[in-house]
Amino acid sequence: SHRRRTLETMLESSVSTVTKDNTVVGTIYESTGSIKPYNAQRCAKHLETLIERFSAAYTRARVPEALYHSCSNMNQKESFSDDAIVDHLDKQRCQEATKRFVMKWEYGQGHVDYDRYCLELCELKHGDDAISCDAYKYIALGA
Repeated sequence: SHRRRTLETMLESSVSTVTKDNTVVGTIYESTGSIKPYNAQRCAKHLETLIERFSAAYTRARVPEALYHSCSNMNQKESFSDDAIVDHLDKQRCQEATKRFVMKWEYGQGHVDYDRYCLELCELKHGDDAISCDAYKYIALGA
């Protein structure tokens, strides 16, 4: 026990010296729980309805602009946040998602696989290979 604390103290000191940061070495405890898969079908249905409504309200030519500007809306930015703080990074993720969608949609002339696109949104929000996005992919494959 004393030997372990000495090793931890030496590691903390060495890492702190190299990184010039306060380092703490110790044990990390993880808990287990269940993972709720991302609901890509709900997202796809919502997105299809949204695009239909935007197309009717703004015309197809104005949909990209309307989507892009909606990224300034607090609720919209919040949907791209994976934490409790909604900031400029959430707006950037929303704008990136809009650019991706517009390229696929092509003013209503392109084909958008909404389920696949929603999975891209999941990864944009939660990160590549996020467990909730992967859980959806795993279920979608029928595994």
